[in-house]
Amino acid sequence: MQIQDCFVAGEKYKHLSQKKLHLWEITPYPIILLTNTSNSRLFINDYFRNNSVVFEPAFELGNFDLLSHFARNNFGIACVMKNFIIDDLEQGKLFEIELFEKIPPRNACIAMLNGTEPSPAAKELIKMMSSDKRNMNGN
Repeated sequence: MQIQDCFVAGEKYKHLSQKKLHLWEITPYPIILLTNTSNSRLFINDYFRNNSVVFEPAFELGNFDLLSHFARNNFGIACVMKNFIIDDLEQGKLFEIELFEKIPPRNACIAMLNGTEPSPAAKELIKMMSSDKRNMNGN
């Protein structure tokens, strides 16, 4: 599955979604990211570094759901996986902030032991990843 990260915000920062911005232009606003121990956060840290942008997150959260929740509730600009917030974007709950410095897509996969039954949560993730509803190409 291809994953596309993006920056999103709620109504308070909606004005930032009205035009394409440079990465450095969002750093004065509160940035919401996963904790520094997650692979997603390490990827975004590299993205900022590769674009020579210094930042200090306002919030470092432990899970993906909290990122979109904080953004929807106007705490700042969150970096999320676009694949999983498409409905919020379409419903106008979140607004994507388009940047000149594109975030490279990533790939995710699942490895399982033969003969082991996945948990209900794992089954749901497998279902999401194998569906062709916008998840395979990040659109």
